[in-house]
Amino acid sequence: MRALLCPQVAKDVSVRLHNELEVVEKKRIRLEEENEDLRQRLIETELAKQVVQNEMDKLREVSGTQEGDWETSPRLCS
Repeated sequence: MRALLCPQVAKDVSVRLHNELEVVEKKRIRLEEENEDLRQRLIETELAKQVVQNEMDKLREVSGTQEGDWETSPRLCS
């Protein structure tokens, strides 16, 4: 009886480990996709930040103000 039990236990463990491996692999794939999406959003945000920074620099050049002088300089749109 003991000899028959060991192969069954081994098979059960093997099936359980295989199922757990599939679950972990699906989770890994999902997290990789999420990570790639977040990387793309970060790149887009950095680009948008650079565009805003360039626009602010242009406004400073036009108004003749330096960084930090916004509160003391005359308003452009009064």
